[in-house]
Amino acid sequence: MQVKIYRYQSFTPYTVKGLLYDELFFAYPEELNDPIDGKVTFRFHHHEQRWVNLLTLAWGNIPEVQLAAKNLMTHSKITISDLIDTSLLPFFLFGIERNDNSATLNNHEKTNLSNKLSFYVSQWIRADTASVSFSYAGDNNLMWSHYAGKHEGFCLIFRDDKGHLNQCPMRKRDSVSRTHFSRNMQSKVPLRLKFEEVIYVPPSDTDYPDAFILFPAMVYGEPITEAARTAYWEKVKRHQLTKNENWAYEKEARLILHSSEHQISPNQRLFHYNFGQLVGVIFGMRMSNSRRDQITEILCIKSEQHARSSFKPKWLPDIILNEAVFDSNNRMTFRPTAAITHGRIIERHSDKFDYIYKQWGEDKCLYIDESGSISTCS
Repeated sequence: MQVKIYRYQSFTPYTVKGLLYDELFFAYPEELNDPIDGKVTFRFHHHEQRWVNLLTLAWGNIPEVQLAAKNLMTHSKITISDLIDTSLLPFFLFGIERNDNSATLNNHEKTNLSNKLSFYVSQWIRADTASVSFSYAGDNNLMWSHYAGKHEGFCLIFRDDKGHLNQCPMRKRDSVSRTHFSRNMQSKVPLRLKFEEVIYVPPSDTDYPDAFILFPAMVYGEPITEAARTAYWEKVKRHQLTKNENWAYEKEARLILHSSEHQISPNQRLFHYNFGQLVGVIFGMRMSNSRRDQITEILCIKSEQHARSSFKPKWLPDIILNEAVFDSNNRMTFRPTAAITHGRIIERHSDKFDYIYKQWGEDKCLYIDESGSISTCS
């Protein structure tokens, strides 16, 4: 049986446009409501020779390398961000007190070396991962308040395809380009986008990915097997999908646009999903009738266009319209009000509705294969 998954939306011109054109926009962490959501902390593990190797690449073979490496070893939790922050970097590299070794460097020279290291490190930082958030819960009142405009918005219901949301077959892309659109800087993108479940854990201070691996092989100083490299990036991926246990009620899953060496532009992060996987919508309790009618009209038009299109293979799902309500125990739930079948509205009181809704509940829908044969799939 396929799984239904939910996407909460406020009602804005952007979300209406997204519904019209089947849009998925992948956002970077700085564009999300939680500032640390999706970010990975790369921490330098305790290894003096690797500090020497890294500083030598950044500065050249100068005497200050050994001093700075020893000073860095006195700090146990240095992160990539610490080496980018030029206001703190002189402290990590040279300390506060002027000892015999550092006395040969004036403040200008310390600042110059700090800036050189900061610039070098910044060239090796991979871009954060961009993502789109979904939830396995369509009936959580907190999420309706946070992500659907305090019940003035809506929630789309998708039917996953063996754990994936597929790109629109007519507008699919298999790669993205970096911000400067260099032909030599492209990242592959799968045509079937996998739902990745978020992991909820207590606050932890262990098992951070080793930042030294991000740099040229001579920094790490020893061969890294393919198995070790794969395990390393799996750890990075786990960190990208990890959130504090306080957020566990969200039951979140994400589509991920895996990080490339550079951030990619907003236009390159805009994708289009397969409309055949959109199977329902829930209207918020405070959503106005005019806005409900607007969403319903869009879905009717798109449902008819999808049914009439000559593209094959394709799913032909019924789209169930629901409204959010509180039950007799004041628990959040939603109830069906109508169905959209190939562009036609089937009202709740219609004799046809019960059969349609039963099929929908069993995740069954019509499927047209490449030869044009029609069957029921689930």
